[in-house]
Amino acid sequence: MVAIVLTMMLLLSSSGAVFAKGTDTQQDYDSLIKSLDQYVKVVDNQFEIDIPKKVAKKIGPEQLDLIKQRMAESNLAIKSNNLTIDLTTKKAELLISDQQIMATLASQGYTQAIDPPTSTDIGPMLITNGGVTKVVFFWGGFDLYLSSYMVKYICVGGIAAVAVLVTLVPGIGWTLAGGIAGAIAAEWAGDQTYYAIVVRHYWGWPTPVSAMWLQ
Repeated sequence: MVAIVLTMMLLLSSSGAVFAKGTDTQQDYDSLIKSLDQYVKVVDNQFEIDIPKKVAKKIGPEQLDLIKQRMAESNLAIKSNNLTIDLTTKKAELLISDQQIMATLASQGYTQAIDPPTSTDIGPMLITNGGVTKVVFFWGGFDLYLSSYMVKYICVGGIAAVAVLVTLVPGIGWTLAGGIAGAIAAEWAGDQTYYAIVVRHYWGWPTPVSAMWLQ
């Protein structure tokens, strides 16, 4: 059973790509993102980063290039979808309804339908909270919000579940979408209670899901 109060930080392999000196774990990379955020600014609705030389020296030129490459991923997604970065939060939100997603899938030939989650599906403490479906881009990656209906669809929808994510997150690609869908389905294996969740992905992270938690 998925716990009502959920801590679903996935175990990540430390043998994956190292993003900066000493940042080969999830906690380290979270700290890096937070520490560098103060140097990120928004110029003409695009992220830019200006790191002091002393800090840049500690990180190293190779890792700085990787950080800028990952920032470019978010900039491309924001520009391609005509999104606006909030100057206070430094985030850009793409809100899409479940109905819009299903209509898009139907137009692509994915016609499998599932019943909307019932109060039992959603869970006794979350009967009135089906959650929202949206993508929130920040300079280091994105947070994918999935309603309980979308979580159920991903868990039982087969290949159409991957198509959901490809439709929802512009530029995500089938490989990454498949990895995220697989991680969600694995988390709910044998469980028929579906909760609205948030999935975090850092651009370039060695595993598809960096973290997952309840909305």
